[in-house]
Amino acid sequence: LCAQISFSFNYSSFSHAGYSYCGDTAAYAFKQIVPENVDRVFVLGPSHVVCLNGCALTTCSKYRTPIGDLHIDVEVNDELRATRQFDLMDRSDEEAEHSIEMQMPFIAKIMEG
Repeated sequence: LCAQISFSFNYSSFSHAGYSYCGDTAAYAFKQIVPENVDRVFVLGPSHVVCLNGCALTTCSKYRTPIGDLHIDVEVNDELRATRQFDLMDRSDEEAEHSIEMQMPFIAKIMEG
């Protein structure tokens, strides 16, 4: 038997340049998101620190932002890891990486409440 799965997928692409370069544009784009329509957020970014052959998952359970913590869906992370299609990002490499950190406060602000 085949299970029928229904889902919708929406995405946005954001620059990871500094706020002084693209903060206004990013804020405008994030403002278009309707939090009630969001079940889960996946944030993907390139690695400037380590060479990856594919995609790596965080080992963190949350990301801290000035606005508040963003909690990682550890269960989904574990499910993705169980597929053996993903590596784990070393914590020190992840802390040195900047490609997704610019988006985190916007996500925290939009999704708060």
